[in-house]
Amino acid sequence: MEHSANHTSALVAGVGIAIGECIFGVNGPFLFSRFGLNVPCAATLGVLIGAAVGYGVAEAALHIHHREKAPGRAGHHIGLVPGSSVR
Repeated sequence: MEHSANHTSALVAGVGIAIGECIFGVNGPFLFSRFGLNVPCAATLGVLIGAAVGYGVAEAALHIHHREKAPGRAGHHIGLVPGSSVR
């Protein structure tokens, strides 16, 4: 089962990188041309930053997902009234 989870994590990270590259790569010239970069350099910078942002967002989402699904961990307790808890 761990083998499948590794493949899923790699797939999610890859999709996050691809989405980040597409969004920032296309918008790179608009975002970075004000710093004096020509269009190819601005697009390249956008792709690199987008890949990093996409990877970070995908890894954060996986971390949150795995934290919520972790076996043996008690859920978060929110005490509304002393002595009561909501899971």
